[in-house]
Amino acid sequence: MPNHVMNVVTFNGNNKKLQEILEDIKDDEIGYGSIDFNKIEPMPTELNIESSSKTNEGLKYYKDFVYVYTAFAKRTKGELLNIPKEKEEIFLKVRKDIDRKAWELGRQAYRNELKYGAPTWYEWTNKHWGTKWNAYGYDGGCGLIEDNKISFETAWGSPKELIQKLSEKYPGVTIEVEWAVEFSGSGEGRYEYKNGKLQSEYYPESEKEQSEFSDRVWAEGYSAGIGMELKQ
Repeated sequence: MPNHVMNVVTFNGNNKKLQEILEDIKDDEIGYGSIDFNKIEPMPTELNIESSSKTNEGLKYYKDFVYVYTAFAKRTKGELLNIPKEKEEIFLKVRKDIDRKAWELGRQAYRNELKYGAPTWYEWTNKHWGTKWNAYGYDGGCGLIEDNKISFETAWGSPKELIQKLSEKYPGVTIEVEWAVEFSGSGEGRYEYKNGKLQSEYYPESEKEQSEFSDRVWAEGYSAGIGMELKQ
């Protein structure tokens, strides 16, 4: 169970441009005011395999195989992504200890590393989005607070990397994010991007400031129907 983080995002710029942004990033099932991280930085579907000890085990097995396969001949990236099945079977006949399910997961994880720099969705989302899951918390509403302000929840941290990419896509628009972990004092702050560059950051210091900041951020999210499952 993660620590839930409330995010309140304010866009400042031309009104027509702000409407365009909110339309572009919305979750199609939830509607205007929501956000779908895949609209900003799409995660390749091949990465959607289980992130587990079995996958790690399989990845180790497959790398052992690749080590043998490349021992006497240099292989291109394209060749490593398309190793003949019969070569794998020869290795597996010798390594009878290998679990087949782990092997299949490991093969895909290896290919994912070559293509995308991450074995599974978990490593990729943390690297590219700054959090492990897509936005959530829409049980009570779409997240729209004002015409230029939206809210949503994330797991463990605020999606700073994703907001930077969003800022790069829409130059001239200032994007401010205020965020707070569900337990006051566990983490809260503000950051602002423009043209893909960090403009400012703020972290409340005293316990009183942290509490007041956190309460305000969560109250704004609640006002748009976000995080209502935690409020009950």
